[in-house]
Amino acid sequence: MNEPLVTVIITTYKRPDKIERAIDSVINQTYPNIELIVVDDNIKDTQERKETEKIVERYSNIRYIKNEKNLGGALSRNVGIKEANGEFISFLDDDDKYKPTKIEEEYKCYLEHKDEKCRTYLLVVCVV
Repeated sequence: MNEPLVTVIITTYKRPDKIERAIDSVINQTYPNIELIVVDDNIKDTQERKETEKIVERYSNIRYIKNEKNLGGALSRNVGIKEANGEFISFLDDDDKYKPTKIEEEYKCYLEHKDEKCRTYLLVVCVV
């Protein structure tokens, strides 16, 4: 069975010292089919933008989007959603991390409850 694509969107602002941990926690997921999008909300030409760019450039499997101006967390997530290709979307803050089985466990939970008449609440919340 082919697992559907899950897009993980990490928004970042003024925390280049935290972003690598967040990215690594997504890359190290046990779920096999993940698209990772990092939306950089730092202002152009700031030290935070430069440091974040250097960190993200080390990874070949990340879609990196730089906001032209600071939009805030909610609008930056919307930027990521517009670029997402996944059937499911999951959000991660730049100063947090996922446990290695997070997405796999949530997808299994979704499969177990998807036919229920009530809406199942999962952290993978968006079915696109």
